[in-house]
Amino acid sequence: MVEFDCHKAVRMLHSSSPNGASITLVRDIRRLCSQDWQVSFHYVLRTGNRVVDALAKLGDSSSFDILHFVNPPLCVDRFLQEDCSSPD
Repeated sequence: MVEFDCHKAVRMLHSSSPNGASITLVRDIRRLCSQDWQVSFHYVLRTGNRVVDALAKLGDSSSFDILHFVNPPLCVDRFLQEDCSSPD
């Protein structure tokens, strides 16, 4: 399951004919999804996806192409603790 906090991205991936500048990216994602696995795309509120949102912001502010963490970065630690203690 792939979760997005962007309605437009989910609609593009569900659309039979995506348009715009992202069409190549959508085709590449669809090609990857056609492999021997099942993938589904779902919209989630940004507040329900705080760890990913924080990691995306960290990546945007970094000058590196790839970031590798042995332990979660401090910017997501609180969100991970809250998720682990949540009854959901």
